[in-house]
Amino acid sequence: MRVDFLASFAQVQKLVSAKTAQAQTSSDFSSILESSKAPNLGQPVEIIKENPPTASLVKLATEQPRARYDQSNAQLLVPLPQALNLKAPVGEQVKETSVGVKTPSGIGGRFVKIEDPFAGLDKSEKKAVVGRLVSMAGAEYGINPALSLSVIKAESNFNPIAVSSDGFESKGLMQLLDSTGKDMMARLGVEQNYTPFDPEQNIELGVGYLKRLHDLFQTSSELGGNLRTVAAANSSSLEKLAVAAYNAGEGRVASAQQRAIKAGKDPAFYENVERYLPEITREYVKHVLSNRNELIELSKG
Repeated sequence: MRVDFLASFAQVQKLVSAKTAQAQTSSDFSSILESSKAPNLGQPVEIIKENPPTASLVKLATEQPRARYDQSNAQLLVPLPQALNLKAPVGEQVKETSVGVKTPSGIGGRFVKIEDPFAGLDKSEKKAVVGRLVSMAGAEYGINPALSLSVIKAESNFNPIAVSSDGFESKGLMQLLDSTGKDMMARLGVEQNYTPFDPEQNIELGVGYLKRLHDLFQTSSELGGNLRTVAAANSSSLEKLAVAAYNAGEGRVASAQQRAIKAGKDPAFYENVERYLPEITREYVKHVLSNRNELIELSKG
């Protein structure tokens, strides 16, 4: 049986479940991402002098966008299995199990059987499926596939039925909270039942959430509870603030920006905000962007 990873996930899943010979797949990641370049979201970022005078900080809340997330070159060209042989996830964040996972809160203490949608695929084939889904979502929402793949590596290590062991029960490849996943379904207009262990849906919602976080820190945005983000000064800070918010929440990152203001620092630069974030978040940002950069470098080779 030959599995065509350019087909929809539903078709792939149907083929995998059939009792036939072991699936075979091409490792050419360039074919997976062909025609999946993310759109150019704007002009090159204006170069802004770092750490401007403190007096200018009062203007930040009403400024126009200072940075754009330019994904005109968001394409990977190397074979996926090679490209994703990266660093291990940060800490013990997920429980990897094929036996069962906890059900959502409200059904206390009960475990249910969750079928692994990647059952029957080897590691290379699993990553090829994830790469295809990430590239499609990246093209739709303008997020570099390399960044999304790095987040998945750090969050779940490509285990589609992973559940976090931190007490919050984040689920799936992109480790979304149920509340976040359902909120993104409403925002993106996804008309399906919420199924966090479905790779296709989980990736769409997770990549959509990454895009939303970029939007929140691209301009000054109201979050509620007297919290407001400050627009990032450049694309580098924008990406780092968004990745930090994926780990710690946009509210905590906005609070860190406010603490930077009180210290007389420009909160538009991630380097001035980083010290006010939890250590695990600071390490998470370094880890994800290191893997992202490695993927990009491999794609050039």
